[in-house]
Amino acid sequence: MNRRSALRTLMVVTAGVTLLPSCVQRPRKAAVAYKHLQLNGEEEDLLATMAAIIIPTTTTPGAKETGAHRFALTMIDDCCSAKDQEQFQDGLHKFQAMVKEKDGSTFGKCTPAQQQQWVAMLNDGKSLPHNVDAFYHMLKRYTIEGFTGSQYFLTKVRVYELVPSRFHGCIAVNKVSPSIDN
Repeated sequence: MNRRSALRTLMVVTAGVTLLPSCVQRPRKAAVAYKHLQLNGEEEDLLATMAAIIIPTTTTPGAKETGAHRFALTMIDDCCSAKDQEQFQDGLHKFQAMVKEKDGSTFGKCTPAQQQQWVAMLNDGKSLPHNVDAFYHMLKRYTIEGFTGSQYFLTKVRVYELVPSRFHGCIAVNKVSPSIDN
């Protein structure tokens, strides 16, 4: 073996070893790192899609636009017990396995109609494993709470005023109410 072929072989092997790790597909990391929940990016997208189906975008922003799914995950991570967090993650993994078993693909690759059917089945709650039911109801509860506590909802839908609210001290009394008139 001469020097040129040895150098060429060394260059090819070095390039292959350098490029090989980029060819292996690793799960995408979640956008937010949680203390107790172990989620990857695909699972976070699944939860965002489910939240968008629970509160869809119409003429008003939905759960995805208001960040209600991130609120739900933060609440589950910070406020739920370790048992509930474990149930949530176990239910999420069982749900993913159910979808893969029945549709042959992940929830994210299903059509929007199929995704809505899955969420409707979860909402119905019949013949579901316990952890899947607990997972969905936790997600739904905190998604609704996150949406109704969002800036959009509290400024445009139900205008929220801090206590003590407004005081109207001097208003004209035009009509006596029937309860006072005896």
